[in-house]
Amino acid sequence: MVSLKRKQRRQTKRRVSRRIRRYRTRGGNNQVQLDVIFANDSGSMKVTKGQQLERSQVQTAPDFKIKTAISNSQTPNHYTLIMWDPDVPTASQPAWAHYIVTDINPNRQRGITLLDYMPPSPPSGIHRYFFTLYKQAASLAAAVDAIPQRPNFDLAAFVAANQLQKAAETYIKVAA
Repeated sequence: MVSLKRKQRRQTKRRVSRRIRRYRTRGGNNQVQLDVIFANDSGSMKVTKGQQLERSQVQTAPDFKIKTAISNSQTPNHYTLIMWDPDVPTASQPAWAHYIVTDINPNRQRGITLLDYMPPSPPSGIHRYFFTLYKQAASLAAAVDAIPQRPNFDLAAFVAANQLQKAAETYIKVAA
């Protein structure tokens, strides 16, 4: 029984790792930089890729800054930011959506919140929380048929359905 559970965990980890590699290789360029900043009682903190944070440090929605290497006239008008957890408890759930903001204008750093921020709260172990920034082909405000569900969030389907192109990504780790 124990070895079966271990085997299932290993298979789940492999599937998640493959999924993450697939998303990482599908895009992303160095022309766009995403900064994620969490503010709390002790001040604000810009996160570094892979940084481990305490639950208390991530209780409020982060601010984000988008920096582009190309001129504002050439910058796409809109971006979508998705915060998601690939380390969900079961293999049957593709991912868990924690935050979705669409139609972000990089000059104003504001957008339309499609899914309100839900702070990380892993049930056990350490979970990774990815902040993936996508270029939009057009405004998503009217194009999104339904608000995505948090559990069973199919990131690949959402990206394909809305014609998003990966522009930048970072992640944090949070322990239970």
